Amino acid sequence: MSPVRYSRQIALPEVGVEGQEKLAGAAVLVVGAGGLGCPVLQYLAAAGVGRLGILDPDRVEASNLHRQILYGDRDLGEPKVLAAARRIGELNPDCRVEPCQQRLDSALAEEWVPRFDVVVDGTDNFAAKYALSDACREHGRPLVSASIQGFSGYVACFCADAPSYRALFPEVPDAAPNCAEAGVLGPVAGFFGVLQAAETLKLILDIGCPLRGRLLRVNLLTMEVSTFSFTRAVEPIARSRLIVPLLDTVPDHWFVLDVRDPDSYRRSGLPGAHNIPLEQLSSRREELPRDQPILVYCQRGVSSERACRWLLEQGYTEVASLVGGCQRFE
Repeated sequence: MSPVRYSRQIALPEVGVEGQEKLAGAAVLVVGAGGLGCPVLQYLAAAGVGRLGILDPDRVEASNLHRQILYGDRDLGEPKVLAAARRIGELNPDCRVEPCQQRLDSALAEEWVPRFDVVVDGTDNFAAKYALSDACREHGRPLVSASIQGFSGYVACFCADAPSYRALFPEVPDAAPNCAEAGVLGPVAGFFGVLQAAETLKLILDIGCPLRGRLLRVNLLTMEVSTFSFTRAVEPIARSRLIVPLLDTVPDHWFVLDVRDPDSYRRSGLPGAHNIPLEQLSSRREELPRDQPILVYCQRGVSSERACRWLLEQGYTEVASLVGGCQRFE
């Protein structure tokens, strides 16, 4: 460890040599190497965090570059985790990187989360957020989560000694467009990623007032800032019923259910799928088999999880939501 590299932060009374040694011995898992994950990775590596895990299934695309500034033209088409690992090696050779080019699901979260001290959520889908929350709560790891849209977003710290993501958001929102659908200004992603990096360093160093059980919202267009506490949020009682299996492929012999609108189904339905829009499930329940497991999908995996929750409430026991939705097959 080069003391010169870290001299400006070692000079802080809250850090010092002892704090720098804590950072060097720390391990952080960053899930999602996109608009949020890029600044998180850059600042954690620059600060001297000793080990960084990176989970992301995607490759670098031209449409990423305006906000994912860890990458450049030379990285187009390369797996993000490999491009990020190479760049972090250039930024700070003291930092060891463990890349994994896989889509996060419950099993992968259960495998990776216990190996790290802090988990940073830079994902853009609810299936991954719930899977991370469940694993972090199970293993007592803090989860630093953020979400952005347009000019605004939030950051909060869940799990460990704070309520879980499920406690604050027990139900998937009805409408949750991602950046590709709603758009985002590049610096907005950078701003919230930097906040996540700062919260992570505070947790490792045990300094200041991390956002444990608190959510910070900022609108960068109006500069409105608000916070609220969710320390009294109640964990779901029937938690096991809320954990929907997250499958990564379409299995054989399952009843495949498309819960999108008919027009979307006609444009890009999976082979052999049955189309029943989400809002029609109750009135058309007789079309759903009781003697087959049911795989539900939508465009991105949001409505499909809502459908799975409804099916579980109706007594169906073998249901699953397709991670990432059918957009992964387009």
